[in-house]
Amino acid sequence: MYDAIIIGSGLSAVSAALKLRPMKILMLDVGLSPPPPNFSSRNIYVMRREGNDLFNGLIGASYEAFQGLDGNYISPKLKGPQMRYFWECPQGVSQNNLLHFDATTSYARGGLANAWGAGVMRYTSRELERFPIFVEELNPYYDELTSHLGISGEADDLASFFGSSCNLLSPLSLSPLASSFLKKYKQKRSKNNIFVGRTRLAVLSQDYRGRPAYKPLLQDFFQGYNHSIYNPFFTVEELCSECSIDYRPGFFATRFIEQSNVVTVVAKNLSNNCEELFQAKQLFIGAGAINTSKIVLQSFNDYETKLPLLDNPVAFIPFLDISKIGKAFPENVFPGAELIVVHNDKTYSEPVQASVYGLYGPMRSDLIAELPLSLRGNISAIKYLGAALGMLQVFFPDKASPSNYLQLQKDGSLTICHAVEDKKKYLDRSSQYSIYPFLKLLQGMNYFASSYLCKFPIAGSSIHYAGSLPMKKDAQSLYETDSNGRLAQTNAVYIIDAANFPYLPSKNHSFTMMANAMRIAERAKNKNN
Repeated sequence: MYDAIIIGSGLSAVSAALKLRPMKILMLDVGLSPPPPNFSSRNIYVMRREGNDLFNGLIGASYEAFQGLDGNYISPKLKGPQMRYFWECPQGVSQNNLLHFDATTSYARGGLANAWGAGVMRYTSRELERFPIFVEELNPYYDELTSHLGISGEADDLASFFGSSCNLLSPLSLSPLASSFLKKYKQKRSKNNIFVGRTRLAVLSQDYRGRPAYKPLLQDFFQGYNHSIYNPFFTVEELCSECSIDYRPGFFATRFIEQSNVVTVVAKNLSNNCEELFQAKQLFIGAGAINTSKIVLQSFNDYETKLPLLDNPVAFIPFLDISKIGKAFPENVFPGAELIVVHNDKTYSEPVQASVYGLYGPMRSDLIAELPLSLRGNISAIKYLGAALGMLQVFFPDKASPSNYLQLQKDGSLTICHAVEDKKKYLDRSSQYSIYPFLKLLQGMNYFASSYLCKFPIAGSSIHYAGSLPMKKDAQSLYETDSNGRLAQTNAVYIIDAANFPYLPSKNHSFTMMANAMRIAERAKNKNN
């Protein structure tokens, strides 16, 4: 029998594993692996100029990159043929039924972090007001994770929103678009409660802990597992090498049974489709909010309860730097979020945050349908606009609503339902969900931006899923967790991913999910001892 079983190998699962050492730990995981790389370790544009055949890597033998031509939004990071492993559903696992919600789940080793943006920003006291925990409880784990992951960034105008800047690596070099954006902001800092600074990224600007510094090859959207960008499976490999965990890929955990002082996990061995049983004193579920909720509902054979589901509503605001039209396309840049814009209006409970992107990562063909000209005009224009196009991705806060839920079905699938969103709230200047403070900033810095070009994708598109098993100070309901992550009415079952978040602030939640998983694991270990 094990001291602890962890379900999953994503960000929260590995964070808990770090703190559970030296207990006897079993990690159960489906663990789909990435395919062999299709590219050499060279810049895509250099390879293209040299005449290399990039079709299979960029488009795919089955034309995978053409997904989304029907008008349904698909993140460019999920379209590449080499990224198919990230979102594939293994044989024998039920597909979810989606109603007005675009759910992305992953059974890959490392989970959703195989395609994450690597943004790691701390929650502040203000953002934790609806949680039964305090930022002082999380800070030691934030600090420990900063050293473990290797985080690039700097102390700037966002320090009060991002917490301590200690032990950060130097920031990555900025693209010409982002450099100009930051320079314009600094020349006339906004008087409209707007603050701009560097994204804190789990991307290495220098060699660190045996991993290489990031090289701008522009392959990020087409294959995962770049050793310069943190993937939780790196930690799994470290823990396995030091014999700290027993990692078992190929197992799909379906439910748990708790009796006396033993928790039994039932998991399907995907190699033979047979169920196997594993026992431990404590269970830590970190399979991602959606899959974690499914495991809990199946454990109680509950086909009636509708659990809440949170996800940050998102808006995309394109903008054009007219001075860069016709300029050479930058080939040696990081194609992720380089800057963060925070709108800190004291009228609202907490700030609203946006990420600044240059559109260097996806193929230019992905952008053609988004331009406002004719198809022929868009094809011509994109040749000259590559260096001039940018985008703000705005995340808005989310709280539980009866109309947004997930429910287990008797065939083992989940029905995930979300109310049809009223897009008018984004255009309401008095709303916390308004895009106008960001449009005003862009226009004030002489960028071309218009509300008519903004996009508001279907709910679920931000992939910040949370809230189905929320933490409460006095958790009593079966589907609540206490402040230590323990599922109510159980003795030793802990929820360690964002399923236990009672609220989603306007910020990437990964770093707080990791820190909270470490906090829960350490307290559970101390209790067990």
